[in-house]
Amino acid sequence: MNACTRCLLPEGKLNVTLDQDNLCNYCTYFDRQEMIHPEHTDRRALLRKKLRAYKGDYEHDVLIGLSGGKDSTYVAYRLVKDYDVRVLSMTYDNGFLTDRARKNTSRITDRLGLDHFYHTPDWDAHSVLYRAAFEKLGDPCVACGFAGYFLSIKLCFDLKIPFFVHGRSPYQMYRNYREGSGDVFITMNQANLALNSFGDVAKLYREVYTHVLQSIDLLVDDPEKRRSIQEEFFVHPDRLNEEFAPEFVGFFLFEPYREDEMRSALEKEQIGKPQKTHSDCAVHEAADYLFREIHGISLETAEVAAMLRFGSITQEEADDILSNGIQDGDSLDRAIGEFCARTGISRPEFESRVKELQHNGSVKFDSH
Repeated sequence: MNACTRCLLPEGKLNVTLDQDNLCNYCTYFDRQEMIHPEHTDRRALLRKKLRAYKGDYEHDVLIGLSGGKDSTYVAYRLVKDYDVRVLSMTYDNGFLTDRARKNTSRITDRLGLDHFYHTPDWDAHSVLYRAAFEKLGDPCVACGFAGYFLSIKLCFDLKIPFFVHGRSPYQMYRNYREGSGDVFITMNQANLALNSFGDVAKLYREVYTHVLQSIDLLVDDPEKRRSIQEEFFVHPDRLNEEFAPEFVGFFLFEPYREDEMRSALEKEQIGKPQKTHSDCAVHEAADYLFREIHGISLETAEVAAMLRFGSITQEEADDILSNGIQDGDSLDRAIGEFCARTGISRPEFESRVKELQHNGSVKFDSH
């Protein structure tokens, strides 16, 4: 299989095409942009100005998602310590949250003195989305991606909090960064870099909402089930206007992303050692297994390619990351069993659908 000489993305996967020099369309597009290396990003003044716009107008200034991992923990720490905003933290209990994540989250919120709550969505609606993402795409993580973003906006709207600040890494935010990308998060990233009025945010939300509903139509055939998903996770765009419309803000679009410094700061403040990436999810190994079996690459491939594009790791380090993600044995078996049990899919159905997707391919879908 031919692959990009720089970021190692394989031709034919993830909408990858190669030019005569075996450089992919992601890399050539990246080179035409004025990208700042994540370690050198410094738009902190802009973030302070953005967060001050409505400071004190509501009970909380910011809602954050807290998984117990390094990135979200660091975001919580920085907002509390250096931004002088009233923070409410939320953990999304999507049905696959691990006990380890709960314990770590409790320790972090106690140490930082954070107000915190768990949000558990209606499982009937959520399981439909998970099952459809598996059956149509072989990628249940899509369900978390869409539900997590739009649910964040809905919670902010219901609680009257003007900002949801998330801790996705720059490499996660730019993993689908290419010309013609359908990744709605890229549009939101670009909008983040301006001082937006509620009216500006409402207009953007309407555009993204329309795009995502079209994607859900591709995934879920039953109109009643589509309606239940919309009611559970979405604010109807007509309810967002110049009076109030919460903005979804990427913290690491404004602050440098330096993992060693982040870990050191958290350890110095005795906040605890954050858990490893994805250890909050009981079925992540199953999701990565599905992606490898059906698409022939890891779930982490696009993110690792973004790291290579920025020059943050070497190709040898990239190979190590992707190789270390391969799981088998009891741990993988438990993850698949958990996914099947929660979504009501029998193990034979699971294996059969994997074979069908391997043979027939998945629905064309550009973003999560």
